[in-house]
Amino acid sequence: MLLAPGPTSLPKSAGQTPREHKAYERKRIRNGERGRVQSAEERDIAPMPAVANPKRRAKAKKSLKYLCTAYLAKRFYRKFGVPQEEVIAEFERIVKSGGVVAIAMPRGSGKSALAIAAVLWAVLCHGHRFVMLIAANEKMAKQLLDSVAQELLSNELLLADFPEFVYPVVRTAGINQRRPLFGGKAVKVVVTKSEIVLAHIDGHCQGAVIRCAGLLSGNLRGQTYTMPNGDFLRPSLFMADDPQTRKSAKSPRESENREAILAGDVLGMAGPGEKLSGLVPCTVIREGDMADRILDQRLNPHYHGMRYKMVEGLAADKDLKAWWDYKPVYEEGERRKDGGTAARAHFRQHRDAISKGLKAYWPARFLKGEVDAIHHALNKWCNNREAFHAECQNDPGAALMADDNTPSMAGLFEKFTRLARGVLPIWTRRVIADIDVQKEVLFWKVLAIGDGFRAAIVDYGTYPDQGPGYFTIKDLRHKLSHHFAGAGKTGGMEAIIWWGLDQLIPKLMRSWHREDGHEMRLERLPIDTGWGESTDFLYEYCRRSPFASILLPTKGVGIKAGERPMTEWKPKDNEPRPGLHWVLSTEPTKRAVWLFRYDTNWWKTFTCHRAATPPGPGSLWLFGNDASEHRLLFDHCRAETPVFTRGKDRIVWSFTCPPGVDNHWYDNLVGALAVASLQGTALSEAHQPAPPQRWDAASIAAARQRNRRG
Repeated sequence: MLLAPGPTSLPKSAGQTPREHKAYERKRIRNGERGRVQSAEERDIAPMPAVANPKRRAKAKKSLKYLCTAYLAKRFYRKFGVPQEEVIAEFERIVKSGGVVAIAMPRGSGKSALAIAAVLWAVLCHGHRFVMLIAANEKMAKQLLDSVAQELLSNELLLADFPEFVYPVVRTAGINQRRPLFGGKAVKVVVTKSEIVLAHIDGHCQGAVIRCAGLLSGNLRGQTYTMPNGDFLRPSLFMADDPQTRKSAKSPRESENREAILAGDVLGMAGPGEKLSGLVPCTVIREGDMADRILDQRLNPHYHGMRYKMVEGLAADKDLKAWWDYKPVYEEGERRKDGGTAARAHFRQHRDAISKGLKAYWPARFLKGEVDAIHHALNKWCNNREAFHAECQNDPGAALMADDNTPSMAGLFEKFTRLARGVLPIWTRRVIADIDVQKEVLFWKVLAIGDGFRAAIVDYGTYPDQGPGYFTIKDLRHKLSHHFAGAGKTGGMEAIIWWGLDQLIPKLMRSWHREDGHEMRLERLPIDTGWGESTDFLYEYCRRSPFASILLPTKGVGIKAGERPMTEWKPKDNEPRPGLHWVLSTEPTKRAVWLFRYDTNWWKTFTCHRAATPPGPGSLWLFGNDASEHRLLFDHCRAETPVFTRGKDRIVWSFTCPPGVDNHWYDNLVGALAVASLQGTALSEAHQPAPPQRWDAASIAAARQRNRRG
């Protein structure tokens, strides 16, 4: 039987009188009200504690360095070096004024810890209310957020001096179900694995949001947050800590993808008309990876890249005689497990020779049992030279260098003609193009050649045109076979490429105008025939084309150090003598057309030297005035690694390209310069063999008849 109507009424218990039941009801209601009042009192975090040390707080607001040393001493227990102070000053500038900075420091230098400190400084001292923490993947991003959460939950000094931010977090102890109150009004405090929301308390704190995400998570666009007072927030600061992985660093395509996400999704997070501050601590893993690209101020000047080395003034490995003398002593001590005693004694004895001309970027960085910071760097070099140059020096290519003259194409992207695409410099004497044949696309490049091998890239591209943006041969947007079929044609691979050449070559045979208005045309158009498939049809194409007098089949041959150079090859009957590491012949083609073969190792070294030559005779230039316009060309040109080799009495730089990496525009450049030599271009006034005339079928038949009689 039910009692009087009401939401709190309960069935009468057996044996209870009506008076007893009513008394029980009144008691239950009183207990419930008492519990609710007690719960509200426990949840109410008011009043807000006063600031314990206003002077210390004021100093921290003015100086990120002071915040690190006074409040985060457990993280920063070593004395800062000059690089750390420079990085701190740059972080302060970015947090206050906006902009983005990419910082590469040797691993273990505290760059991530400094960035986390900068995030806390931005939120606690400079009013940043929405901060994004970004890492290479979701797991690493959550680890960054956890570091911030631990400081808020356990740092007693932050609690004492920044109570409006930290006190509500500590009182709720990260238990998000405990809805806190302040003066009887609900406030929101959240601490999860992916988000921290600080309390919004009128008169005390305007709240803040710190959120994390992986770079490839797909949810970086549209990051917003609505505060309890209705404020609509978008990120004003982001920290992208080591946004690449070792695996992604090996892939140019993946590196470009991550760079594009950082440049598009991340840098576009701020609201309209609002400044965005960005901190990007990173480590270079390999040459040309994402970190290497964003640190390069020629390609990405807006990142204001700063790159530090563990040891300044370090010579090439081959010249570090004192270091090589130390290495066997160190390794023998490691085998005997002597605790570094022998190596330490050797270092002290030869300290002047080992440290001559060197400067440690952080003198306080060395381990117990090591003499100084140079000794610490030397031990890392002995353990793994490649890792030392990559992760400590942020210069992975240095491990392969034999001397300071290691071939490199980097200099090309420092010399610009400041002319529009397709315009020839005033000093142009001849125009040479080159086509690199691939199965589904044709890569081409046009060079202006002047006296003394001064040259400039005036245009380059593909057929079919791939449009703007980054691409690789594995993910072509437009393929030859698709355009071939779209034109109503049918046939196999050879027919497709033949048709593609028919479409491309007439476009290259147009008039090219010098900057003074003088009209010039292609003098030679080599076609690379060494792409790996059957190429007999390419020789036939060069013979049958309406532009046969201009076309020239070419093939690169990598002559090793132990092999006889092309300059010593003996010509066959009626063939010209070898030129500057190239030869002309007809026998390999079995056709009435010349085949131009050149030593790729020699000509790639020559091309790198042209890129490194200062402006003037013998230098290589690039059209335009901005390296960022040529990022894909930059990747092609530095795709190959030069390796120093010796054989017999020769020294040769041997070039190798990793599998799956595109280098086709680099091949275009090398082939065109080699053919320029055939056409008579020379570094000096030395005699160059005159280019032979094209043979017709009758001339070749007569030559073969003479050979048979001989």
